[in-house]
Amino acid sequence: MKLVRQRELLRFLRWLAEYPVGQFPESLLELMLLYAVRSDSTIDVETVFRNVSANPELRKAAMSVADQLEARGMEKGTLIGGIRALEEFLGLTGGSAESLKTRSLEELEIRHQELQQDYETRFKRG
Repeated sequence: MKLVRQRELLRFLRWLAEYPVGQFPESLLELMLLYAVRSDSTIDVETVFRNVSANPELRKAAMSVADQLEARGMEKGTLIGGIRALEEFLGLTGGSAESLKTRSLEELEIRHQELQQDYETRFKRG
């Protein structure tokens, strides 16, 4: 965390790539790499991968992190599309796609559920 504030995460990743990380659980390695990507906006998955690819365990963990981020991105995109469609259908003025992209996955899920309930209440009485 100290290295995040100092903008030195790349130095840490390079050090980690030279360290025998086989003794760390894979989930811990993934968590460290995910933290690096999420805590420093100048670091993306490709940067992480380039800096750790010499170490097979870290390369595997970096690939797993990339897969997780891609899946979350697709899920967010699907939710944003659903929210925008429901808002339009319900005649609501919602946020722009850009403002929705800044929300967390959990916030998007809650908003989608609220809109879905509103839809059910209005149109599916039964």
